[in-house]
Amino acid sequence: GALAATGVPVIDALPALAHVHVVDLRNSLSTDLVSDRYKVWWGNELHPTQQGFTKVAGLFDAQL
Repeated sequence: GALAATGVPVIDALPALAHVHVVDLRNSLSTDLVSDRYKVWWGNELHPTQQGFTKVAGLFDAQL
């Protein structure tokens, strides 16, 4: 979610949205271009590979 100037996600400051969980997926999957290592995680510029989906699903599972 968007960050307030304090670095606290804005959604955390809104009691009406206390039931909402934010899963920050930024930098979860490698974008390393060296030796095409990103291809392990990314099927194309938008969709992860099966391994990438598995990692993202694990992050959601850990948050919930």
